[in-house]
Amino acid sequence: MAEGVAEGFNQREAGAWLSKARLLAEEIPSLRIQSLEAKRYARWSPLAEVDEAEALYIQGIAIEHMIVQVRIIARTLFDSTFDPLRKDIVNNQIAYALAATSNAITEKLDLIESENVGPSIDNIAKDLRVIADQLTEELIEYDDRLPRSQFVRCISIVSQIKVIANSLDESSPALYAVSTPDEPSSAKVISIQPVKATSKLWKKIIRGIHLFLHR
Repeated sequence: MAEGVAEGFNQREAGAWLSKARLLAEEIPSLRIQSLEAKRYARWSPLAEVDEAEALYIQGIAIEHMIVQVRIIARTLFDSTFDPLRKDIVNNQIAYALAATSNAITEKLDLIESENVGPSIDNIAKDLRVIADQLTEELIEYDDRLPRSQFVRCISIVSQIKVIANSLDESSPALYAVSTPDEPSSAKVISIQPVKATSKLWKKIIRGIHLFLHR
């Protein structure tokens, strides 16, 4: 999306992004099942790390939030192609923010894979929030030249990027203060090593988010 927005996108391209974003969202039920499975498994198995399973569960919810925001961004860009008043004067700024979001997700994944998680993740999220704030200021500068409908959509994209930042450092109260529905009883079979399975799925999905945003 970042590259496409920078080059100037059309309705066909935006539709393809939205289609891919929906496919990404189809991974959510599988991720949720495995995260819950890992947490339950860790509670009764002496071979499992409870803290690791709990962390994976929170990471799973954070990824759900990121996927939803990516889909909303794709939908926002698609809807914008129907606006006859839309202007391309802020495309580069939007593209830069999307590229920064993609890079932030990759940086977090690299830290997790290196097992060097710590304050660096906080810095990644903080830097992304700064970029979102900078985009807000740039949009305000163009306020008198943008149609009101386009300005509102652009501000919406800023909001989605900030939600992604809050999911990256897992600072959002929505991750802890709101319960997540359990999976259906038909899917409650404990699989082999669910903690490892959840971690593998987590990395697969987050790589997908990065590639999607970058393109």
